[in-house]
Amino acid sequence: HLEDDNVEVVEVHLEDDNVEVVEVQMDDVPMDVEVEVVDVLPADARAELEFADIFDYLPPDVDEEFEPIPLGVPVAQRLPMRDRPAGVQHPLPDQHNIGALDAVCRECNARHFHCERASRGHFSTCCNNGQVTATGQRALLRAPMRLTNLLIDDSQEGTNFRRETRRYNNSLAFAAFSSDLNPRRLPGRGPSVYTVHGQVYRRVNNDVVGNEHRPPRYCELYFVNSAEANQARMRQQDVADRLLAGLLADLDQMLREINPYAQAFRNMSRLWLEEQERANANPEVMGPRSVSMHFVTDAARDQRRYQRPTANEVAAVFVGDDGRPPRDLNLVIFDRNPVDPQHRMQTIPAGSCHADPMLYPLFFPHGESGWHFNVMQEGNRNNQVRSRNTIREFVCYRMAIRYTGNNDTDHEGISLIHGGGFLLQQYVCDQYVRMESNNLNYARRNQQALLADAYQGLVDHVNQQHHLDEANPMAVGRRVILPSTFVGSPRYMKGCYHDAMAIVRKYGKPDLFITFTCNPRWPEITQNLGRWSAPNDRPDLIARVFHAKLKALMQDIIVNRVFGNIDAYVYTVEFQKRGLPHAHILVILREDSKLHTAEDVDNVVCASLPDPATDRRLFDCVTSHMIHGPCGQLNPNSPCMVDNSCSKKYPKEYSEETVYASNNGYPTYRRPNNGSVALVRQQEVGNEFVVPHNPYLLAKYDAHINVEVCSTVKSVMYLYKYVYKGHDAATMEVWDGDEISNFINSRYVSPPEGIWRLFSYEMHKRSHTIVRLPVHLEDRQTVYFAPGQAQERVQNDAQRRTKLTEFFTLNANDVEARQYLYHEIPVHYTWQQAQRRWVRRQRQMNNETLARMYVVNPLDRDRFHLRLLLLHRRGSQSFRDMRTVDGVVHESYGAAAIALGLLESDRAWLACMEESASLDTPRQLRYLFVTILVMCHPAEPLALFQANEASMMEDFNRRFQDLDRARAASLDAIGDLLRAHGKTLGDYGLPYPDVGLLEPEQDDQLFGAIDAAARWAQQVVDMNDEQRTVYDRVMAAVDDNRDIQKVFYVDGPGGTGKTTLYGCLIWSLRNRGRSVLCVAYTGIAASLMDGGMTVHSTFGLPFGTLTDEDTSTITMQSERAQRIRDAALIVWDEAPMSPGPQLTVVDRLLK
Repeated sequence: HLEDDNVEVVEVHLEDDNVEVVEVQMDDVPMDVEVEVVDVLPADARAELEFADIFDYLPPDVDEEFEPIPLGVPVAQRLPMRDRPAGVQHPLPDQHNIGALDAVCRECNARHFHCERASRGHFSTCCNNGQVTATGQRALLRAPMRLTNLLIDDSQEGTNFRRETRRYNNSLAFAAFSSDLNPRRLPGRGPSVYTVHGQVYRRVNNDVVGNEHRPPRYCELYFVNSAEANQARMRQQDVADRLLAGLLADLDQMLREINPYAQAFRNMSRLWLEEQERANANPEVMGPRSVSMHFVTDAARDQRRYQRPTANEVAAVFVGDDGRPPRDLNLVIFDRNPVDPQHRMQTIPAGSCHADPMLYPLFFPHGESGWHFNVMQEGNRNNQVRSRNTIREFVCYRMAIRYTGNNDTDHEGISLIHGGGFLLQQYVCDQYVRMESNNLNYARRNQQALLADAYQGLVDHVNQQHHLDEANPMAVGRRVILPSTFVGSPRYMKGCYHDAMAIVRKYGKPDLFITFTCNPRWPEITQNLGRWSAPNDRPDLIARVFHAKLKALMQDIIVNRVFGNIDAYVYTVEFQKRGLPHAHILVILREDSKLHTAEDVDNVVCASLPDPATDRRLFDCVTSHMIHGPCGQLNPNSPCMVDNSCSKKYPKEYSEETVYASNNGYPTYRRPNNGSVALVRQQEVGNEFVVPHNPYLLAKYDAHINVEVCSTVKSVMYLYKYVYKGHDAATMEVWDGDEISNFINSRYVSPPEGIWRLFSYEMHKRSHTIVRLPVHLEDRQTVYFAPGQAQERVQNDAQRRTKLTEFFTLNANDVEARQYLYHEIPVHYTWQQAQRRWVRRQRQMNNETLARMYVVNPLDRDRFHLRLLLLHRRGSQSFRDMRTVDGVVHESYGAAAIALGLLESDRAWLACMEESASLDTPRQLRYLFVTILVMCHPAEPLALFQANEASMMEDFNRRFQDLDRARAASLDAIGDLLRAHGKTLGDYGLPYPDVGLLEPEQDDQLFGAIDAAARWAQQVVDMNDEQRTVYDRVMAAVDDNRDIQKVFYVDGPGGTGKTTLYGCLIWSLRNRGRSVLCVAYTGIAASLMDGGMTVHSTFGLPFGTLTDEDTSTITMQSERAQRIRDAALIVWDEAPMSPGPQLTVVDRLLK
């Protein structure tokens, strides 16, 4: 069933291998539908039919439609939970295996596992179903015998080469690869894993003629002879200590013979020497002319030739300036840098076809071209919509495993790339970062040209209600930084979290929390490694096998119901800095399968060692995968040890029985002190170190699968926040406001994550489709527009249509829709983005779509009350209708809510707090509570507090493990927030905290507001003559309404009283009721001024390198803009430290 495309196959007969479609309805199908028969099973095998081939391609809201029900068992008589396959009393299953790597893509000859098939004979992770080919000079040629022998030899050279492949490559590379943080040894056990931290740099020399003060590097080494180059390489300490000089010389000579880049530099060197000889022979005529090499693009090459490129095809050498192409079109290397001799390196563009062959000469010894923006599709099944290959498609094609063909050798089926070891890890990280950088650059480039503002604000701008300069198209709008559509961004992860919590609000708390970690010793991985390769050397195999295993595990949980019937699930895939992928899975069981007793828990989760005499296989699985540490006294240096105790709370206490109660945590699992021990890492451990697991899944998948019963965890938001906490990143101490730069600078990328993303495997999945519904006031919807297109967007009616406005339109045109609330509409109607309208679903789903309205802060009163009305009113046909009660049109949504009785009691505030408690942290909940107290005036503040006290003190309770201390700390935090509004706990009838239970204060404020005012008044009296002169002139300018000079520059050495002068001006005006803005270039300087803020914060400046074309993020209709207009004085300390473009942006904003 394809609902949105109106395709419905009603009945299908399979008889004698013939397929007969009895009845088909196809109405207004917008695309071709290709049907292929993959497998035909005999009738008696129908009950065992698996849906793995279609599972990943179904929309989330129809998964349950295809759940197979055992033949002969009515739905109403499904088996109880204790009889499900995962029950501990059932026989253990055979170990899961996805089979051999012997499914061949008929388009590109790549090898796959059978479960990776997208359709008959086609696969998506190699050639994208025939849409990608590597022809011409992008095709990988047969590797030199010298290199392939090094991959399989057990000689000293072979062993050294495989261990140090990355160092050999970097010593021979024409360009440099680096990131903000170089690879380092990670804590704990395990192999070394290459990681990229922060920004990545690909650089090549600006010039190639060295001098005696610096040794030659990178491409400079090919400008000199081989002997001199190798001497320079061996003078580097890490090279001399780790690499073999003879092997390095052999590889250098090999590249000089076959690599076009090496030959191009040799040609340049020859012409440079000729030019030096010519100049020396005629010194009286002229000096030597400059020699430069210009790298050409890939566009002009003949894509049909399977030949290695020549030196003239990758670069052209020019002598002098005549006939030289424009420099800005090519990557250019000079003999000597004519612009900046000190600036030795230049960046290779991420979209350059020269990046790969220059950075990885041992992967591409023939100089095969890399990806660039104009790589065209040349396959047999070209995409009619897009004619170019993306970098993801290009890299996936090269990373595919082929045992014959142009990109492989005949040596044990190992190509240079797959035998690269640590260098392959770098290559994968590099290619993923290139792909991600293209996406981030797209977002950044579009943000330079794309603005956003509320629709009415745009109308205000067009109508010049604020007298803005028409000549400046950038005078309206705000920046959109890192969008929620970018996978892995903070906004994306927050959206996933809120979507998951929408499922919780529908179905309740999750019952099972499962963590599934890749086992690098799976036979599907080890059997496909090369003779000398280790699992961490093949991130592509790790990602492919884990993806297949995760898919099978989810099918066991969802389709095969190993834990019983389920209502919903979510999962996310993560990658530790160590590299191995793991998945966090949350499962909500259906009511007939939920765990109600300790016996039910014991039937699902085990936390003890099995008897090795009766079940050796399970015992080996537990000791291999489910033993924590050991840590504590057995191993004080374990990575989990923090302050001499285990951060995971191991070893656990023994327990003869499972304790399962409605408490604030996980159950206490059965861990009998029966003397069972196992030898793990030379230490004897017992049940106290066993990680909770399910024996069925552990035996089947032979991997670390931690299964926890979490239905008794009170604050489930911590579970979901943990699942959606985001990808690996470094901790940042400084926030600079540029979300893209901050994302890049803090990221960690490991090879398995890089290849996972390159293969386009899903990072997150959930059982339900979640439709996000906006809440906005009339003509206050967000409108996107390019500079200078504000008028056009105002006149574009489609821009005004949103899910909310079309909800009103739907009610006006469809009588049946009037029975539904706003958030119920997506269950019965689908939103068509192209037409921007709601359309009735053709077929109702058993697994319904869910919707969630965006949360609105009570401070935004009109929107908050509108949202409250949308939660309770059906059939409204306009914003005016929402304000109409019993025929009376009220002036505000709040008045309408009062008329409906929604605000007579604290019911609305209780519902608001309850919703926030399921989404937000206790700190955010306390802030919301204070906001309701101060701004919304609830009738019973104490009752509202008591109803939400447990949720508001949850973080303190987890911290102190003491209810009394947690309650006192929570009340104290609420009191601090109230004091900021001039209120106290007593003003609302709330109890005061027990001071004896509070932690001591760190510091006290030195001056109150009154003391500060008096202090500055005395300073005005004590000013010296120079200070008084400046003070009088500035105050006179403030009071003078004429158009006179009002910009003053105050200069003076340190200690001459500038800060005192600023303070006098500030407090004098504030005592008169005038507004003053105090800004400084740095946060330290701003902190020295009363009410000081940074320039970036006050004027909404983008961070990073500004240009004169940049604009402020402040919209002209915002409160921040009005605050600037209201200021009688702006004091800007350290103004000369601000760059010129920053002053230009502020000047444009003020005008």
